[in-house]
Amino acid sequence: MANRITHIRRSQLSSTEEHITDVKGVTDGGKHFELSVSQVIHHLKKNYVFYVQLGTRKAMVTYHRNATGTETIRINTDRTSQENLGSLPSF
Repeated sequence: MANRITHIRRSQLSSTEEHITDVKGVTDGGKHFELSVSQVIHHLKKNYVFYVQLGTRKAMVTYHRNATGTETIRINTDRTSQENLGSLPSF
């Protein structure tokens, strides 16, 4: 079952170094969820599927380890920089 991420929570809305801390959304079965980024990464590692709806297409969510070793989530897209998790509404 796939999980659609619809909203994000940011660490500090005014900071230039803000980051996503939590997400919420709905499963294809209609159940609502709210998870921390670390929980999403945990589920991704267990082959759960998360995606973001971008118009008529789905962009898959993946996790990435940056140069400092911190794991984050992002979407796979080859389109524009506006197609990212940060463009989702906040909650």
